[in-house]
Amino acid sequence: MIKAIKAIESIYIAGKMENEWRIGLFDEYDPTNDHAHQWGCNPITIEHGDAWPEHSHMHVCGLRYTGPFFVELCGGHGFSYFEGEEHGGNNGHPSHCATLEDRRQEVQQWCLQAIAKADLVLAWIDCIDCYGTIAEIGYAKALGKIIWIAGPTRYDDLWFVYQMGDIVDFFYGGESLREIIAGRIHDFQQLHRHFDSPIEQAFWDGWFSTTQNAGNFELTPQHPIGKYRVDFAHIKTKTAIELDGHATHSSPDAIAYDRKRQREIEKEGWHVIRFGGKEITSKVGFCIDEAWMLLSKRMEGAG
Repeated sequence: MIKAIKAIESIYIAGKMENEWRIGLFDEYDPTNDHAHQWGCNPITIEHGDAWPEHSHMHVCGLRYTGPFFVELCGGHGFSYFEGEEHGGNNGHPSHCATLEDRRQEVQQWCLQAIAKADLVLAWIDCIDCYGTIAEIGYAKALGKIIWIAGPTRYDDLWFVYQMGDIVDFFYGGESLREIIAGRIHDFQQLHRHFDSPIEQAFWDGWFSTTQNAGNFELTPQHPIGKYRVDFAHIKTKTAIELDGHATHSSPDAIAYDRKRQREIEKEGWHVIRFGGKEITSKVGFCIDEAWMLLSKRMEGAG
């Protein structure tokens, strides 16, 4: 069971640092830049003397990136090779850490802190000797983070590791990794969205419990129509789904307001499907089925 979340706003990406797959995921990455492939020209390199960012300005598919970063280290996590040479070597500039072991410990602490700051940990596994990645997955699991494990193929020897993932995906080439990740993040956020209203939460959860609904009819919560916002909207058919609470919609003034509000929404060309709070509480499945049937008919009419 995937834990309940309010939002996914930040991401940590575990995986082999020397592979260039990571760079293309950044919103700041410019593939038209001829030098963008070089480690010194990508958005995840910490320049000599700079500290690990406390608040990263970089984003992956709209999510704030917490780490890891390329750092100055001769071996270990955060170190990469470029064209056979040690990337980020001291280059004659001594680190403020006294020994290599001190530097490694510092990098490890940076990574653990970055995982703690992330809402989502994406672990890309494309080989079996990804020892650091496995450790990061275990640490993220202990912190209760949302974990997505992905890679080009499944390794049977890593079955125990895969069991730690809330989502486990395998891509077999030809796909755009960035587009896939953006799509999966969007779907995950939609599926596990948090609502303050219990009846809205019940309807949303019920909607996604039926796979055909989520796939065929994507609903947008709190969609603006004129000066109003409707509980849920199916934009393609201009259909609004409104849920009336037990008490807030029961007084004569509230009923009059709701009727006027609905008329104004309908003047904008929208059709309104309305359910009472008691209906949602007692038989949400029937409400879902009815909404799905009505949306299906409107889709046929639109076609």
